Amino acid sequence: METGELDISSPSEMTKVSVAVRVRPLIEREKKGDAQIHWQIGPQDLRPFDPEAKRIVPNSSTYTYDHVFTQSTQTQQVYDKVVSPIVKQAFKGFNGTILCYGQTSSGKTHTLYGSNDDKGIILLFADHLFQQIKADETGRQYIIKVGLIEIYNEKVSDLLNSYNPIELQERDGSIVPHGLEELTVFDIDDWKKVTERVQRERKIGETRMNKESSRSHTILRVTIESFDLTSNGSFDEAQENSEQSPPLTTAVLHFVDLAGSEKQSQTGAEGERFREQVNINMSLSVLSRVIQQLSEQASVSSFEGRSSSNDHSLAKAMVNSMVRTAPRPRFINFRDSKLTRLLQNSLNGNAYISMVCNVTIASFEETKSTLLFAQQAKKIQIRPKQNRFSTKSEYDKKLKELHWLRIVCSLLY
Repeated sequence: METGELDISSPSEMTKVSVAVRVRPLIEREKKGDAQIHWQIGPQDLRPFDPEAKRIVPNSSTYTYDHVFTQSTQTQQVYDKVVSPIVKQAFKGFNGTILCYGQTSSGKTHTLYGSNDDKGIILLFADHLFQQIKADETGRQYIIKVGLIEIYNEKVSDLLNSYNPIELQERDGSIVPHGLEELTVFDIDDWKKVTERVQRERKIGETRMNKESSRSHTILRVTIESFDLTSNGSFDEAQENSEQSPPLTTAVLHFVDLAGSEKQSQTGAEGERFREQVNINMSLSVLSRVIQQLSEQASVSSFEGRSSSNDHSLAKAMVNSMVRTAPRPRFINFRDSKLTRLLQNSLNGNAYISMVCNVTIASFEETKSTLLFAQQAKKIQIRPKQNRFSTKSEYDKKLKELHWLRIVCSLLY
């Protein structure tokens, strides 16, 4: 396995969140203001840089990650390293979440949605998705559904369905966005229409920091359902082949565009903009707290794992003592915000997670805050499970849905 690659070789074993840092180029405002450089970029790390002395700050910390992408990196390279491994697992029935995090105007939206000369993660994913389906020679069939969720001032809405309210419900231990309408997409053209609606519908507003600042968190939810049709619709025959290929799998991918945290003194926000800012900062603060609690929980788990590996050593007694004194959160504060509640399934471990933290080297404090957040996220342990279904009723239901979709497709195209 290449250094820094997401470890997906043994899905039943614990792995960790993959964390990448992407440094954006200096923007016009920074160039005009003769912004100074406060960070030195390494192959997999960043270090504080003294612009006056023109050297790395003595005795400073080194912030190390799975990947660090420089200002010249195209989003395709980010996708190949960070997103592509998760998409490949989704085709096998494993959930995945990709989060774009950073301060306002740090380049999050560009990373996700791109520009005319640099495709974003969302469109690159669509290319990958439909290429993978086209190249599949196993006889499996796919249904792709897309939903778009917005969290604005702690209200959850369906952006593809007239801003209808969404209720977050718990079913069988999972959080479900009840009321979300999902659109079935058949090809790349359908996908482009959806992403164009995303760009039109998401709430943006102008602040001193950013002319098009996101005023809400948006989550693009993609469901990939796949089932075996080599058996000509026979469930029993599909079951016989299930060792190599489960009769029916489903995976949910979340692409999360987090609004950036802001300081009122920098943005000059007033009235409605100030209210939006308060809610954005509150939800990001809860996310940070949840990440902290999960990282502490992971540290305790790693202690416990070490204590069981050697039953007759002094080290065992020492580790057990550390376990007793290590902080163990009584509970995780998922319910404290709609964002963490919605991401609870993923953050609790049942999804491969990649986080792209966007920063600028022209800011010290804001970038340091993002890097510290990313350091905590690196510690979270996850153990995704394959979503495979083996009941005849589910299999027959999907056959009927596929038959209906083929009729719709023949009428549309």
